[in-house]
Amino acid sequence: MSATDPVLLFLFFAIAAVYASAGFGGGSSYLALLVLWNLPLQTVKPTALLCNIVVVAGACWVFYRSGHLKWKAVFPLLASGIPMAFLGAYWRISDRTSLAVLGISLIVAGISLLLPMGQSSEPIQEPKASPAHLLLGGITGLLSGMVGIGGGIFLAPILYKTRWGNAKHIAAASSVFIFFNSLAGLGGQFARNHNLPIAFALPLMAVVLLGGQLGGRWAIRRRTGQLLRQITGTLVVYAGINLMLQL
Repeated sequence: MSATDPVLLFLFFAIAAVYASAGFGGGSSYLALLVLWNLPLQTVKPTALLCNIVVVAGACWVFYRSGHLKWKAVFPLLASGIPMAFLGAYWRISDRTSLAVLGISLIVAGISLLLPMGQSSEPIQEPKASPAHLLLGGITGLLSGMVGIGGGIFLAPILYKTRWGNAKHIAAASSVFIFFNSLAGLGGQFARNHNLPIAFALPLMAVVLLGGQLGGRWAIRRRTGQLLRQITGTLVVYAGINLMLQL
């Protein structure tokens, strides 16, 4: 299967736009699609991470310029998440175990999108660093490295539930967390396999760059539509269940 398949290119573009508008890179849905296209995991994981990096790099810049990215508050998440993402990606596990972890993670990620993430009317203070975020970043980083995503789709619901910040603060934090975790995960995979599917991923990286820029700029003006999030969540849950049935 070629990465220049028009259907795949369109789906990657649409996913990047939807996810970037919520501060995500789209890694879980890229994984879902590539698995449904029956590609090997050694191609699927690094391709998803490369697309993640392209999408959230632009989103990080947009959120930084808008003043929503609070580096001091995000630092504990990065300090533990980055090394654990590298270790998770470097950790040698069987394909069956990797597929099981991936399937479960896709289901959890999809459900997290389907659940309401609204906040109460109580005022939210500026995001602050906490020692508990070291543990949160480490666990999320390890899981994201094993699965092959940036981890923001696991991090964001927790930050929402704990009222860490407003929607744009959390979207900005998720973007930078995904960016550095994806880099670390890509490094761990390269250290293990000494090979990255750059040529295969290039067309997909090009379309997600455009989609991510559109979605990230839209996020500064308004939040992601509930219907679009539900459609994406349904796709991810379906892919996860389909993957589990193949084990």
